[in-house]
Amino acid sequence: MAWITVYKRFKKDMTCRGHQYVEELNEDPEWENPKMCKKGPHGCENPLDCNSYYAPADSVIHVCELDATEEKASDDTKRVGRAIKIGAELDVAGLCKAPFEYVKSHCTPVNGRVGGDKEAV
Repeated sequence: MAWITVYKRFKKDMTCRGHQYVEELNEDPEWENPKMCKKGPHGCENPLDCNSYYAPADSVIHVCELDATEEKASDDTKRVGRAIKIGAELDVAGLCKAPFEYVKSHCTPVNGRVGGDKEAV
């Protein structure tokens, strides 16, 4: 397993599926064998994917570090792990910037810049 950056939405009281989270390292013996959508903390590598799980108006989003397994969701960037470190809450400016940073980090530069329609990306 490896620690990766993910984004996670919580209800405004910092709960998710009945688990109370705090802004620090969250470990739980129950999460020893995490399983996608069943057990363990989850987060999305692309912050926009979080909107599929909680409505933005009724939740908060935090940047987190996830001790991720190799298991990935088939339809978005959702990941599962054994532990999660809850970081800073994203404000509106951070939420606008984060998706661009995610896409940029997954592009391969060509000749020193990110390619367009006629270049390999």
